[in-house]
Parts: sequence; C-alpha cells; structure tokens
Amino acid sequence: MRWLALRLAAAGLALALLLGSVPPSVLLAQTPTPAVTPTATPTTPATSTPTPTATLAPTATASPTLVGTLAPTPTPGTPTATTLFIPFVLKRAVHGDSGATVESGIQVQNLGSAPADLTLVYYDSNGSTAPQWTEHASVAAGDAYTFYTPANPFLPDGFVGAAVLQATQPVGALVNLQALEAPRYFFDTFVAQRTPAQTVYLPYVVKQVGTRTSTVAVQNAGAAPATATLNFVTSDGQIYRLAVPLPPYTARQVRLAERAELPVGLDAALVVQADQPLVVAGSLYDTATGIYQLSSGLTTAAAQQAVPLVFKQRNGWDSEVRVQNTANAPVSVRVRVQPTGGGLEIATPPVTVPANAPYTFRPTDLPALPGDFVGSATVEATGGGVVAMSTETNLSRGTGMAYNAFNPAAATTRISVPLIFKHRNGFDTGIQVQNLDTTDAQVRVTYRLSTGQTVVEFGVVPANGSYTFYQPDNAQIPDGSVGSAVVENIGGTQRIVAIINQVNYERGGDASSTYEGLNY
Repeated sequence: MRWLALRLAAAGLALALLLGSVPPSVLLAQTPTPAVTPTATPTTPATSTPTPTATLAPTATASPTLVGTLAPTPTPGTPTATTLFIPFVLKRAVHGDSGATVESGIQVQNLGSAPADLTLVYYDSNGSTAPQWTEHASVAAGDAYTFYTPANPFLPDGFVGAAVLQATQPVGALVNLQALEAPRYFFDTFVAQRTPAQTVYLPYVVKQVGTRTSTVAVQNAGAAPATATLNFVTSDGQIYRLAVPLPPYTARQVRLAERAELPVGLDAALVVQADQPLVVAGSLYDTATGIYQLSSGLTTAAAQQAVPLVFKQRNGWDSEVRVQNTANAPVSVRVRVQPTGGGLEIATPPVTVPANAPYTFRPTDLPALPGDFVGSATVEATGGGVVAMSTETNLSRGTGMAYNAFNPAAATTRISVPLIFKHRNGFDTGIQVQNLDTTDAQVRVTYRLSTGQTVVEFGVVPANGSYTFYQPDNAQIPDGSVGSAVVENIGGTQRIVAIINQVNYERGGDASSTYEGLNY
C-alpha cells in the first residue's frame, strides 16, 4: 500500500470545538483487563557515584479537605465495570512550559455489549471536589461520548487537576490536551491507563535538554493519602528523587523546569512508586519549535515490546524509540526493524542498559537502514523486562507526536479504533497495524462513519511486520468523513496491535498526534 507523505498523526481530537460531532464508535466485546505484573524497586547500581537525592516540599501542612466523595462504585451485577483515572485535566488553564492556555477533552468509548452509564468526578490539585462539578452521561454499546471541560459551566476557569471516570460497562478513554492561544497552537493525546499500579514507568523525561523540558502528572488512584516517590534515572545509572504528597484520587503536576533539586540537562527515565495505586502521564515540550509530545505511564514490562511505527528521514519525519529497563540489574537490549509491507529485517547490536535506566534507539544512527524509511520495530531484552515508547518529530513542520509500545501479552486479534478522519477540517488519519507473530495475518478494517455508512478494507500484515491503512487512500470513504473502525485478523490467530496517527498540515502549529488502538 502506498505510504503518502507522512500518514500521520492520531489522536482522538474528538473535541466538538474543532472537529464537529463526535462519531459513533464500533461495537466491542467485553475483555478482562490484563493483570499487572509486580515491578522492581529501583536501586543505585554499585558502580555508580553517590546518589543525588532531593525531597519536594509539601504543598500544605495538612491534608486538603475533600469537598464531597468519590461517586459510588458500580454495584454487583456489572462485574466488568470500569474505573479510569485521568491525571491531566485542565480547563482554560495556563500551561507552564509553553505559557499557552490549555484545555482537555476526554473521549470515552463503550467497549461493552450494553449501554454504559458514565460518571466523571473532577478533583483539583488539593484533593477537593464539589458535587456540581460531577458529570453524568449514558453511551450506547460501541458508541463514544466526549466530556469537554469548557462545556462544564460549574468547573472553574483555570482548573488544573484530575478526574475519576466510572462506567457500568468496560470502556476506554482518549485524553486530549490542546492549546488555544499564543505563542503556538498544539494538541496531543494519551490513552487513559487501565491498570493503575504502585510502580509506574515513564521512559522519557527531560529538564532543559536544549530547548526541551517535561512536566509529569501523578495521580493517586487509591482511597487513602499517599506520597509518591519520583525516581529519575539517567542512562549511566544516576538517580535523583522527589517526593509528592497526594490526597486520594488527586493528581499533581511536577514541572521539571521549576525543580531546583534536578540538574539542568537531566535526560532520564522515571520510576514512580507509592503504597497506593498510581497513574502517570508525562509531556515533552520544545520551547523553540512548539512541539508537544504526550504519553501515559506504563505498568507492565516484558522481554519484548512492539513498536508499530518508526521513521528515518521520511518526508521530514524521524523517530526515537525510548526503552527503559525495569529490572534491578543491567539488561541487554537490541532493536529489530522491518519496512512497512515486508522486507529485509535489520537489527542493532546489543546494548547494555543499567538498572531502571533509559536507552534511546534512533533510526538515523543505524547506517544500514536507508533514508525515506517507514516501518515497525521490535525491542528485545535479555536478562529482564523493559517498557518502551516512541516519539515522531518533524522539525521542518514544527510538529510531533508520541505513543507507547505494546507488551505482546496484551495483543489480540481485534482492535478498536475510536476515531478516524478523511479530509475532515484538515485532519487525516492512518492506522498502522503490526503483526507480532511469524506468519502473515489477513486483516479486515471495518469503518463506521458518522453518516451511518460502513466501509470495509482488507490487507495482509506480514510476519513480524506492519501494514498501513491510510484513510485518504480509500476512495470508498467520502471526503469530510469522521468515524471509527474495528481492525480484525480474519484468517488466523496471529496477534496484532495498532497505532492511529492524525495530522493537520493546514492548521499550523503542532497539529499532529498519535494514540494506541484498544485491543479487546
């Protein structure tokens, strides 16, 4: 299949303000959430220099008073009900790294076979909530509903906090952040983490590395107060620490540029730990280009990680694959890369990565890989588990995106794609499907458009490779379309994963994003 210009960017910008009506999503079957594998506690390697440590000063002398309580848990009779925690929620609030005004949208997709009742409770950064802030909705099986913070008249402007979503059916959620004002427009998306854990990994955080810096949002998903310890681990095994007190269900943002305890030029992976379950999200913002890249924390490591999309000098796009060792001892890591549609596989030499530390693979550093390359990658580790994510950057256009790699244990034969576009107010999408097994997969994509039209497309995803379904290439999808899709392996048991890219070159600014398809 032809890979046009960049096929990109993803993200569930389901905000009615920009894109019009929210499309109905596809009918999905119920799937149990994978269990979280216990993870290791970071320690300083014996060969490292003394560990620099720092403690974040508490923001209050006493625990904030909760105004109201969390909505009741769905009652017995709905055993597959979902609770999701959203650590990055803003309503026309100033974004610290950019100075722009930012707002959030939360697109919830019903993954069940019956209507879902939704309850969304907002918490500010002090742990306070108010009954009038709470929102309720109902969404049909397979459909989607968007909570848009500016549409809530009771939530104050300038709100910075978190949310807790409860549903009576299995659901997934895309969380969108967008800047509306100067200095630059940007938006990006992350998928709400469905498995809170007491240890969460974020492979890529920086403090003033060149013109890039990070903000990390940490949310307490437990019913008791907690103190989260943020362990920043550099590629040579150095560790810097901050402590963040968290009331129940509350998120606090840690803007690294403001933390004097962290050195300028810090380039690290992050391990966040607490005695309550947590969810984490983090951003990379470039003050020179305005590129904003957002991803959620990871909780399950594996000896392999699937990376559906990587670039090398492809119409201005280049990738970084960021790998984090989650073990307490060094691991050996290599990356295998294959062109989209099949072809010769190229592997990197093994690299030793210290305990809990990051390693960055850049296709531009691999001479055997040709320019104008688009394909997929597989990260392999020996001696312990890893997590991974990928960033895609186009410096010439001032745009970029990020997504998480996939643990093969979570791969299935069917994937939900909540949001696709074709020439919709300048937005286009592409679905990049990766086959994790050793034989080809016969794949069908069924598009459900907001007009009620259904379009079907087929493709062969090569063994251990990838295939692109690019919506503007499909003549059966009318211009101006918005909708959703289901990706299915119809010819066997080969496991597949997918990311969805969305781009708008007409909008200006950083108008590209990526989200992970929902396996079920």
